[in-house]
This record gives sequence, structure tokens and C-alpha cells, in this order.
Amino acid sequence: MNENTFIQRVETMTNRLYRICRTILRSDADCQDAVQNAVFNAWRYIHTLRENESFEGWMIRITINECKKLIRKRPIADELHENLVSDRPEDALWEIIHTLDEKYRIPVELHYVENYSVRQIAHILRLPEGTVKRRLHTARNLIKQGYI
Repeated sequence: MNENTFIQRVETMTNRLYRICRTILRSDADCQDAVQNAVFNAWRYIHTLRENESFEGWMIRITINECKKLIRKRPIADELHENLVSDRPEDALWEIIHTLDEKYRIPVELHYVENYSVRQIAHILRLPEGTVKRRLHTARNLIKQGYI
């Protein structure tokens, strides 16, 4: 893939990558850093992209990994500040979703916000389809418990 093609493909999905980061990180600055690092690393390792592999799924996987790196580097005080509850009632559902463990939160974001199919999510996260279905089911139940 040449540089122009890479740039065009990344530009078409930058907003999607950012939204996925927001689900994991919730900080605008961290999200911008994660997307920037993901794009840099994707270009750096573009030679590892297999021909039959989806560029979009590959980019999302790199972005999720960058988010995880930022979380590992972040001080605990930042985590506590992010977990403070908002006063706006319209944010209640997202607050509940943000309290979910990452293994549930990411599939929820990919499925319900980004409209990926279970099969696509399984490919992106490198999980069996049954695992993705189970995590979505568990996440829905956890959200119901927190929302009622």
C-alpha cells in the first residue's frame, strides 16, 4: 500500500477510531494521542498487514492496543477523576457503559455505535464469534441492572 492510499483510508476512519478511543479512555487528549500513535504505528508496520486481512479491522486493533498502552501508563489519580459521575441525566446510560469492564465495553461500542456485525467484531478482536455474542449478552444484562 502506498502512502497516499494509506492516508486516504485512515482519513475515512479517523472519526470512528476516535469514538472507539472515547469508549476506552474518555479523555480527549488521551484519545488524540492514541489515534495519533495508532496511525504512526500502522504506517510503521504496514508491511505486516496481510493481503486477506481487513485494513479497517487491523487499524481498529492497533488503536485499541494504543488505548491499552495509555491506560497502563496513566497514574491512578487520573482513573479516579474519570470515574466521577456526571450530573446530567442524559449521560446515565454512557456512565453505566463506561463502568463496564473493557472486555464488554469494546464490543458494545463496536456493535451498537459503530454498527459492526458480530463476525466483524470477532475478527477485529481476534475472538470466536460465540465469545463476542456472550460478551454482548452479558454487557446488555449488566447495563440493564445498572440502568433500572
